[in-house]
Amino acid sequence: MAHSFKHSLQKEILHRSSLAALATSFLLLILLFGFSYFLQKQQLTKDTQQIVQHVRNMKQANYQLLETMNQKMVPEFLEGKHTDRELFSLFYETKAQLKLSSDFIILDDTGELLFSTNRNHQETILAPYYLKLLIQNPIQGTITEKGCFVNR
Repeated sequence: MAHSFKHSLQKEILHRSSLAALATSFLLLILLFGFSYFLQKQQLTKDTQQIVQHVRNMKQANYQLLETMNQKMVPEFLEGKHTDRELFSLFYETKAQLKLSSDFIILDDTGELLFSTNRNHQETILAPYYLKLLIQNPIQGTITEKGCFVNR
């Protein structure tokens, strides 16, 4: 009988401790995955907000660059009062102040390239259909969402 009681007691202790260990492991696993998901969600939200803010800042700086170019030189350049060199100079000075990395192009009404800061794009800068949309849908004398100065 002693052997039987000892054996049943060991079996009961083993059974209960196994259940407790299994429940504890399951709970820790749930906490681990929950915490990991929470951290990833938080980091994703934070990173998304930083990217959105960075893009807004870049967009604002590019608009500021276009406005500066328009106010100081583009209309006179189109009239032939300024040289390419002067336009390059103003563009690169303004770009450096705003800490931008961008190109600047001027097209006429037909889509012909009048000026570009990137000499590698002399032939086709924009897809023809996209360019046609830009030329056909401008608001006179403004900087459009596409980043073009339109002077008609």
